[in-house]
Amino acid sequence: MNEDYSKVSKEIFTNLVNVVSQVTGLSTEIIFSKSRKAYVVDARRMMCYILREKYKLHWVEIRDLMGFKDHTAAFHHQEKAVFILKLGI
Repeated sequence: MNEDYSKVSKEIFTNLVNVVSQVTGLSTEIIFSKSRKAYVVDARRMMCYILREKYKLHWVEIRDLMGFKDHTAAFHHQEKAVFILKLGI
């Protein structure tokens, strides 16, 4: 985690990763892997949504925390999460 981002401490991010890991039943290694399987992407999507909505992080901050190549991945994950929540799927 980049130390410039004071909004979310390393401890908070680690706790978030652990909670998502427990809820989804996926290891943290799988969550942060390059897998494109739907259930893995859903876990990442959940994390992006929480980081954006609860902690109000910018896309670049989420990109850096999640290890994405660019900020648009974080944007699309969060937007899809909002869409799914609105549909109630």
